[in-house]
Amino acid sequence: MRLAIIDCGTNTFNLIIGDIINPGEFKTIEEIKLPVKLGEGGITNKIIMPAAMQRGLDAFGKLCNHAYPFKINKIIALGTAALRRASNAEEFKDKIFVATGVRVGIIDEKTEAFLIAKGVLLTTNKLTGPFLILDIGGGSCEFIICNSSEILWSKSYEIGAALLLDKFKFEDPYLEKQVDQIENLLDTELKDFLDAIERYHPQTMVGSAGSFETFADLIEMEYRNRICDNANENYLFNLAEYETLHQKLLETTLPQKMEIPGMLKPRADMIAIASIITTFVFRKINGRQMFMSRNSLREGVLQHLAEGKKL
Repeated sequence: MRLAIIDCGTNTFNLIIGDIINPGEFKTIEEIKLPVKLGEGGITNKIIMPAAMQRGLDAFGKLCNHAYPFKINKIIALGTAALRRASNAEEFKDKIFVATGVRVGIIDEKTEAFLIAKGVLLTTNKLTGPFLILDIGGGSCEFIICNSSEILWSKSYEIGAALLLDKFKFEDPYLEKQVDQIENLLDTELKDFLDAIERYHPQTMVGSAGSFETFADLIEMEYRNRICDNANENYLFNLAEYETLHQKLLETTLPQKMEIPGMLKPRADMIAIASIITTFVFRKINGRQMFMSRNSLREGVLQHLAEGKKL
């Protein structure tokens, strides 16, 4: 069976096409991502603005049209934080159905964390002890503490990069007081995560795709003049290189960020916030290793279906 999964994220709509080749096993055929910024201008007020809604509709249609030539059996579309929050999410879903015939299902925070973990765990077979999976989205961030076979603790927090960018009107480049403002918010919002750290002691962090892919690309271009190898499902960060990148992202203006080799321009306005979140969390777990996994929710959905389970 050939399935197309569309992950309707707050910043990006992601398509993955995969074949279920054996029980519990799938093969990726195609992947494509389109920037949407569904939360732009309205995420704090829990509404999808007209321009953002049109971008979402256009992107969804393009992804469907991209998928059809692959002779797929079914398109499965899932919405996450932006659609969970938006008061007009049903209007957006109805417009997608009228335009494409595809119904978008909105998943809750627990399901989102579970599917992200399922996807990432496909790439972390060499990690044994408790480790943290961090997925930085536009509307929410998912924190998942697990070992190689099971989730030990998880929670979704509404501290996504788009949400923080919309909530706080930051100066450019970031000032020290603005970094402190974000870190104080994280200290307040993440109290039960900090308690979970004391219980499970994860010292390895695995960043799930998205911003972490951008971090890896920027570092590889800076130090080795190449984009991170797409065949490499896991990327081990050199922590000194990452810390240098973090400082660079804080100290540069948005136009300067957009010119950094390896930067995906749609990510440029939120990448410093993602880096602040990453650095804060890594320090809180007293981190020793940081990886990037290319897998995320979309691979988790395919794996779940390959195992014969229903969403």
